[in-house]
Amino acid sequence: MLAGLSAVEFAASPGTAQTVLRCGLALGGFGAMALWARLNRMALDQRNWCDCAAERMTVRVIVSHRPEPARVEAETLEEVAS
Repeated sequence: MLAGLSAVEFAASPGTAQTVLRCGLALGGFGAMALWARLNRMALDQRNWCDCAAERMTVRVIVSHRPEPARVEAETLEEVAS
């Protein structure tokens, strides 16, 4: 598709600047479509799911072994602020 676009643009366009602009716009359009598909891949995947998918789907939860950060009490914050 890109090869066909570039062949037509280089053969039929009157100027180099116009050719570069049109190719840039076409490539920008392809880039925008790729970005949209990447950002919406979850919705596109879920579009074909049936109503019973939630019952049949298995979700793996990976537990973190990081220590929990120390909690700062409100009284300590008031002392630091004054």
